[in-house]
Amino acid sequence: MTLYTSLLLRFLLVALLTFTSFQTEAQNRKQGWELLPDGLNFLPLRGNAQEAKLGVLYFTATSNLKVDMGNSIDLLGYHQPFQEEGFISAGVEFMAYAYSTSYKGYRLQIDAIDGFFGGNVTYRIPDGKDTQYWRFRYIHNSAHLVDGAFDTGTLWWKENRLPIPYTRDFAEILYTFDKDYQPSAVRYYAGTSYSVLRRPDELRRASFIAGAEYHHPELFGTFMSQPVNFFLILNSTIAGLPRYTVSTHAQAGVKFGRWIEKGVLFYLSYFAGNDVFSEYYAQRVRRLGIGFTVDFPG
Repeated sequence: MTLYTSLLLRFLLVALLTFTSFQTEAQNRKQGWELLPDGLNFLPLRGNAQEAKLGVLYFTATSNLKVDMGNSIDLLGYHQPFQEEGFISAGVEFMAYAYSTSYKGYRLQIDAIDGFFGGNVTYRIPDGKDTQYWRFRYIHNSAHLVDGAFDTGTLWWKENRLPIPYTRDFAEILYTFDKDYQPSAVRYYAGTSYSVLRRPDELRRASFIAGAEYHHPELFGTFMSQPVNFFLILNSTIAGLPRYTVSTHAQAGVKFGRWIEKGVLFYLSYFAGNDVFSEYYAQRVRRLGIGFTVDFPG
């Protein structure tokens, strides 16, 4: 066998092994379109009130409650064939949060409620150990006063406060960067939204959001074989209601369960800014609270 023939055979053998390895890896990795993908491509921002959650926040000064009900679900996904873990998803969001001001007759007295529904498209971009996300949302938001704000004795609204015909249809674009610090991680984010439709007309169309979410899965060890994640969250928004002002929400707590999977969170909350209940959007409030949230992504 000549030297040329030997080199050629070796080259063909290496090429065959490389092609076989690449083909096996490609077969093991999901590619193309996927209906109802597992999990959730993008976890809702925990510090932003206008995101899908399931839980209760107790305000210590007044004993009132903020009750969150809702979820975000990915319906369709696309796995990029030439970028490992590159993924585009499209999903729907349905949620509401209510303001409970008293408890009578074994039922909550709901004073005000904000409802949201819409959809999102999210692009996940792997960046070594880190991950970048771009998310676009289009959401309809309407707010209402309900029975807890109505005085059945006088047959009139309490404090002579009439319902506001509040509506916002807004498009939002958000960028996040998930930085892996091993074993802790931080999600940094910033975005803006624009209201295509809004009532009252005094509301400004553009608003802005920025914040960070830090979590450490090993600080408090494990509980029943599940990690206990310590977390800190800071979220700030700038909105024209009608004058542009800053609202800030801070949280500190623990999550029982893996950070991106289902689990239960207990936390302390402090909010300072324009009221998140849109019927009272012009009021500046400060609220300290104790809350819990249940995560069930996907």
